[in-house]
Amino acid sequence: MHSSPTEIQNQPDRQPSKASRLVACLSAVVLVASAIAQPVTGPIAEKIQRATIGEAIVGVAALDLETGRPIALIGEATAMVPASNQKLLTTGAALLTLGPSFVYQTAVKVEGDRVRIVGAGDPSLGDAELLEQTQPDLSTEGLLAALAKAVLDADTGPISEVVVDDRVFDRQHLHPSWDPDDVNKSWSAEVSGLAFNANVLAVFVEPGAGGAGSAPRYHVEPAVPWIEMQNRGRTVTKSRHTAWISRSLANNRFTILGNIRYAAQVPIRVPFHDAPTFIAELFADRLARAGVRTAEGGTPQSRAAEPNERFQAGRTVAVVNTPLADVLRQCNVDSQNLYAESLLKLIGHRVTGEPGSWTNGGAVVRMLISDTIGAEHAATTAVADGSGLSDQNRVSPLTVARWLRALHEQETLRTPMVESLPTVGEGTLTRRFRSTPIEHEVRAKSGTIDGVRCLSGYLLDGTGGGIAFSILVNDLKRGEQSVNALRLHEAIVAELDTFLSQTRRAREPQVGG
Repeated sequence: MHSSPTEIQNQPDRQPSKASRLVACLSAVVLVASAIAQPVTGPIAEKIQRATIGEAIVGVAALDLETGRPIALIGEATAMVPASNQKLLTTGAALLTLGPSFVYQTAVKVEGDRVRIVGAGDPSLGDAELLEQTQPDLSTEGLLAALAKAVLDADTGPISEVVVDDRVFDRQHLHPSWDPDDVNKSWSAEVSGLAFNANVLAVFVEPGAGGAGSAPRYHVEPAVPWIEMQNRGRTVTKSRHTAWISRSLANNRFTILGNIRYAAQVPIRVPFHDAPTFIAELFADRLARAGVRTAEGGTPQSRAAEPNERFQAGRTVAVVNTPLADVLRQCNVDSQNLYAESLLKLIGHRVTGEPGSWTNGGAVVRMLISDTIGAEHAATTAVADGSGLSDQNRVSPLTVARWLRALHEQETLRTPMVESLPTVGEGTLTRRFRSTPIEHEVRAKSGTIDGVRCLSGYLLDGTGGGIAFSILVNDLKRGEQSVNALRLHEAIVAELDTFLSQTRRAREPQVGG
């Protein structure tokens, strides 16, 4: 948001009246009081004024963590698109609803000649990226094998079918406001009450053995030989590496496309369709490989549970436990959209007792905002999804900053919330603040969709104090403006950092005299 500097013109031929002099004095008092109340507003406003961001809208709110005193407020009440800063609302609401000690429990049950996998809304089950960080000796395939072995060791006898019970969530797997062209993108994976490997396939491609022009080689993790994978890629030796994978919207037909020049160490991650059915088929296959088969010696049938289907109690043969803290950190540090959407739907389920949905989850978030920081903040907040992928979310910088401060005030929530956020040099902040030295600890969430660049979080002084801040920039029109918006984020945080340093030094006792 740009505002023109106040213009002061001298008019020596006119003498101000007593009334106008009184107004001028009162205005001066208001300006001085505002400057004292918000000591960094002026310098930040100047930085916004100088930033080359076209007609973009900028909102800033920065609050003292200990007192709640405003340090900087510019366009703070404007409801804006937050992009992935929406995850701050979602993860905070999850902590408030579930509690920091919450543990997901995904159960494998045997019920007669049926195996039922009961989803708990855990988005991290079998996620290769999370397993590498938390259990490096366990892979996606290793987890599948361990669960299949648990069924085998239970000496169940023949198994006729595998049922995935994902009914903790509804079956609206894609949000209606998401771009349908993103169906091939890992950040748009379908959301389901039972997820596996973040509901994506990891496809590793490499040049074909026949050299230039030959079909590339590939393998898929987890292995799913029954799916249709057309190979239309082309091995090249000089052209740019452009490998990608397409998947049709309504089924699991995949196509490898583009030029393959080298074997990338990072796989192409592509979402699969109809996660409950897909995961049931995957698990039935692994049971058969482990030796758990039908009475006729075949692979068990597989399906998703019917909406109103009832099952017998059965016997639990395996449980996969995941601490909420692991999910929160993956959600915020790596900005994992599936994790955020699953959190939103889970809190909707926990509060209403109904299958979790974007509707009831969003209602819970707004209810918690109202209860925690005031109904006026909930009234101006729109919660379309949990991740910020939707451009229909709206929240003001002041709401975000007050929300962050309120979470920090609660002793049991402070550490898990702060530790869920990346610091400089990790996750989505890996490349941030490289040329902007910051004295204090930054813990913040970035946010990026078309025309939107945001950064909100904490600046911590190491003694329990610091600043909660939110910087939202909307309506960016060109790529260079987006880059300049990122620089503006860092310049504003640097200004807050300087203020925090000066405040801390002013409080330190002086030695000598």
